[in-house]
Amino acid sequence: MNRILLVRHGSTDHNRAGLMRGWTDDPLSALGRRQAALTAAALMGQEPTAAGVFCSTLPRAVETAQILAQALALPVLPRDDLRELNLGDMEGQTEQALWDYYLRQAAPEPGHAGPRDVVFPGGESIAGFMHRTRAALADIGARHAGAVLVVSHGVQTMLALGLWLEPDVTRWPAYRVDNCSLTEVAFEPAPRLVRLNDTRHLRGADRPAGGPAADTGLASG
Repeated sequence: MNRILLVRHGSTDHNRAGLMRGWTDDPLSALGRRQAALTAAALMGQEPTAAGVFCSTLPRAVETAQILAQALALPVLPRDDLRELNLGDMEGQTEQALWDYYLRQAAPEPGHAGPRDVVFPGGESIAGFMHRTRAALADIGARHAGAVLVVSHGVQTMLALGLWLEPDVTRWPAYRVDNCSLTEVAFEPAPRLVRLNDTRHLRGADRPAGGPAADTGLASG
């Protein structure tokens, strides 16, 4: 691939509450479906994407991808390796609580050059998640020469950007993205960030037809 467009899934009720869900099933809320429809409209007329809409197999990502794919007349291409980080027993906690846990567990010990690997209790190791994400995107990129559209998750998008663009893991939170935001990376051949967390197309998503404005739902999760 020469370009990748990363879309985080639409908002869910737990996203609006600021809770991280990992592998827990969490369907889109009405707001999330409106966000996906606005994202689909924003993507129409842009550079064609290869093959179809790649997505995580978690329901919130599949539903978002289906809305985009229908508008773009593309097939949905789900992949298990695009699923979010499995947080195990810590699913349902806040983003800050999980980040604090990671930093505590990853703190380097005397005599060690770098941070230790972290395993979320009952879930996935960061090393395993990094390997899975890197391998998934490399496989997609190797199979398709043009632009690629991927619908996945907040932590996975942040991690992918960090792997491509920032060797210092403590700076990766700068790549945090909101629901249904657009993030684009060009490969020339080195990765170059074209846009990050673009949510301009979502203006008005918080206003149901005929109803008052509501929470935007662009929270973590």
